[in-house]
Amino acid sequence: MAVITLRREAQTVGFGQRAVPQIFIAHSLISDKLVDEITTTLKQAQVNPLFAEQLRNQPLYLIIQALFQSDAMFMIITKKALQRKTIRDWMLFELGLARGRWRPRVIGEVSQIPVFVWRDTTLRLSKVQPLGLVTETKKVQMNSKKSRETMLHDMQIIALNLL
Repeated sequence: MAVITLRREAQTVGFGQRAVPQIFIAHSLISDKLVDEITTTLKQAQVNPLFAEQLRNQPLYLIIQALFQSDAMFMIITKKALQRKTIRDWMLFELGLARGRWRPRVIGEVSQIPVFVWRDTTLRLSKVQPLGLVTETKKVQMNSKKSRETMLHDMQIIALNLL
């Protein structure tokens, strides 16, 4: 996995400054066990995980604000999620928000934003879509413990580079 160092921007929440980096995690239809594993992994790296699912019943502006106050975004795309049009469309909306949040960095000849995607299915989206701007897209097998552990390790390495 390519590791990039992300430049931290001072961001304020309310009257104080956030002491730890925050990663917005966009997902749908993943197990509670995997949510717990991701939470533990990121907290060990001293990063605050903010799951989009926790904001599901919040007004849209709070979801947008949460993404804009984050330092990076992780997205977990499952085959089940893509089969449901509303979930698929919402995930594309979140990618579009991320595109608006972060200016693409040119790395080599490619423009990228600090969005990292793990997927358990083949994606058939054009590279000009928001997905073409993500830093990295990796395959994960949700039923494989080793594959999930690799994903969690990659998440931890990325999180440590936010510090």
